[in-house]
Amino acid sequence: MAINQKTDVSNIKYLIIVMVLIGVTLPKLAVAYVGPGAGLTLIGSLIGVIVAILMALGILLSWPLRILIRRIRGMQTTKTEHQNRPAQAVNSVSSIDH
Repeated sequence: MAINQKTDVSNIKYLIIVMVLIGVTLPKLAVAYVGPGAGLTLIGSLIGVIVAILMALGILLSWPLRILIRRIRGMQTTKTEHQNRPAQAVNSVSSIDH
């Protein structure tokens, strides 16, 4: 009887894969207890990380809008300053220099 080594290796790999999948998918009894302190700590940490990510995204997305608002306000301020300011001398050098 001739033994085909290539077929045997292929069968062994297939058997190992099937055994691992069966072992992973079978439900098991979890003998563990997570107390309320650890659970609340985990929830608090997750909320903190989520809030930090949302704040960072909010700042990055609002940055161009804030720059635009500052430019618009700056243009409005310069228009009102020019209209309300009395005429000043062209040379605004103080008398200390002379």
